[in-house]
Amino acid sequence: SKIFILPQNIQFKMLQILQKSSRSNTRSAVSSNAQRFSQPKRKVQIQTLTPQQAEERVVAKRKELPVSPHVSIYKFPVPALSSITNRATGTALTFGFAGAAALSLVKSPQDLTVFLETIKSHPTLLPLAKATVAFPLVYHYLAALRHFIWDKYVKGLDLVSVQQSSLALFGSSAVLTALLAFFKF
Repeated sequence: SKIFILPQNIQFKMLQILQKSSRSNTRSAVSSNAQRFSQPKRKVQIQTLTPQQAEERVVAKRKELPVSPHVSIYKFPVPALSSITNRATGTALTFGFAGAAALSLVKSPQDLTVFLETIKSHPTLLPLAKATVAFPLVYHYLAALRHFIWDKYVKGLDLVSVQQSSLALFGSSAVLTALLAFFKF
């Protein structure tokens, strides 16, 4: 025999159906359903649970389920990566500029100038530092331009166009960043 544990509201409804079927001799939809419930093919034991006991059982059952691998197997589409990169570059720009402003407030502006001159004196560090600043600026600016065009002309919003514009955004940002990083002012 199997034990089925039902919440109290479902048990109450089943009892109502069974009581209606015992009062009525007509073969309505309610009584045919009641007959199905009143004459089970298997033995069923019904236990009444408190909401806390039901929650504990649900939690215990969930612990037995396998954990989904989530992002470890999911391949993000290029437009999603483009959106994430746009948000990340916006955040990086915010913290970068706020950090530089806070540093110049706490220390003297000459300290910031000394820091920048130190970076300029290292030939391998200079392109990396320039690229670190240039990529968020270029990417975020071009992404904003793309969104402006989408909003203004309401074109290029189908999946293929968004995919192509996302790839173009990544490519043009990489090229412009490389040009700015290796260009000598």
